Amino acid sequence: MNIQDSFLLDEVRCGFMIPAAVKQAWAAELEVLMEIDRVCKKHNIQYFADWGTLLGTVRHGGFIPWDDDLDIVMKREDYQKFLNVARFDMEPGFDVQNFRNHDDCWLFMGKVVGKNGFCFEKEHLRRFHNFPYIASVDIFVLDYVHKDPEKEEKRRTLCKYMLGVADSIAEGGLASEEKERSLRTIEEMSGKRINRIKDPVEMRRYVYGEVEKIFGE
Repeated sequence: MNIQDSFLLDEVRCGFMIPAAVKQAWAAELEVLMEIDRVCKKHNIQYFADWGTLLGTVRHGGFIPWDDDLDIVMKREDYQKFLNVARFDMEPGFDVQNFRNHDDCWLFMGKVVGKNGFCFEKEHLRRFHNFPYIASVDIFVLDYVHKDPEKEEKRRTLCKYMLGVADSIAEGGLASEEKERSLRTIEEMSGKRINRIKDPVEMRRYVYGEVEKIFGE
């Protein structure tokens, strides 16, 4: 991506000082966004600017001066399609992180990174405008909600309970009997069979996956 050298200099916007290091982070994140855009265009995947990125685009014509990240959103079908193709179609070094493949990511969103760790290699620094740290773009998911508020509240209650149980299992906060009672309660509330997995982190990941299915219903 061709970014003018002047973009990377210290600047004052809206009375707020933006140092060159933040400008480098912005430029690096734009590189990640361009790779996402390339994959999305190739596979006919739709995405939108969202959160502070959308606000900054409308209000400031770019980044919010005191913001330091990029946020986009996809509908559930497009998000699943992106996860299926992106890791195999992005250029070397780029990666997609989510709760299924990254132990430090326990949110219901995806994150595309230009590199999985700090990198001071010359070619990497050249492409990412001398930004050696992890440049990323967050991908949020749009799901439908029930038209009936009571049904939606029932779903929210179920999901929050399931997440609480999953986190407690991973953190070792439930004795075996209490864990079994909690899983049976989930089965009664959801009408679904919940597998028992010995590894607590994998059990957490599994339950998160079941919650995500409920989000997408």
